[in-house]
Amino acid sequence: MRRQSSWINSFDTNRQLFGYTAQDRIAVLGRLSHSLALYGVLEGLHLGLEAFALDPVPVRRQASVLAAERISILYATPTQLRMLVLGTSDEPLPQIRLILCGGGALDDSTAQTVQNLCPNAAIRVFYGAAETSFITLSGLDTP
Repeated sequence: MRRQSSWINSFDTNRQLFGYTAQDRIAVLGRLSHSLALYGVLEGLHLGLEAFALDPVPVRRQASVLAAERISILYATPTQLRMLVLGTSDEPLPQIRLILCGGGALDDSTAQTVQNLCPNAAIRVFYGAAETSFITLSGLDTP
């Protein structure tokens, strides 16, 4: 169902929807062979943002890399977010302003611990970005 033009349309929509700026830096925690990570990296590169794939970085170091590289937008699955929290030294990541979570349901406990780690982040859970564009996308007024 996806074509190159539909991915580009999604990237441009996200730039407007999420207020991406030239200062934003995107990171993904998964391998580029997974659709979520591939989508996040290609979005960043298409929009002219720096993009980082952190899969080769050990979980216990991912938070420090996110801080050092001043990542502001993070694409991750719920499992990757749980692992990020477990691997951190409890130093907050205030520079992250947006977490786009796909690939599964984000439970309330994980959402809260991630919010504590990234106090300035809006967490948006979505479904379908790689395969069909966003089918669902949580907002401030959704459960």
